[in-house]
Amino acid sequence: METFHIKIVTPEGLIFDKPIWQITACNSNGWFAIRAHHTDFFTSLKSCQLELAVTPENREKLDINSGFLEFQRNGGCTVICEKKKQ
Repeated sequence: METFHIKIVTPEGLIFDKPIWQITACNSNGWFAIRAHHTDFFTSLKSCQLELAVTPENREKLDINSGFLEFQRNGGCTVICEKKKQ
């Protein structure tokens, strides 16, 4: 199982910074997932619940209003978003 590094940044600051196996999110075309070695990718994100799979069995969820995601095979993944208020 290969991982890639991800950082999630909100207006409040850095809220997630570690390697994961997969991220699942939603853009204007629907739901998608990214794993290590995915092609370089940049997209806006719709309001959704990000699923951050540290491993296939260990998943964390984060509700966001909207944002942007950039994945680079050699640079990891960065998500800039606004976290939904609880």
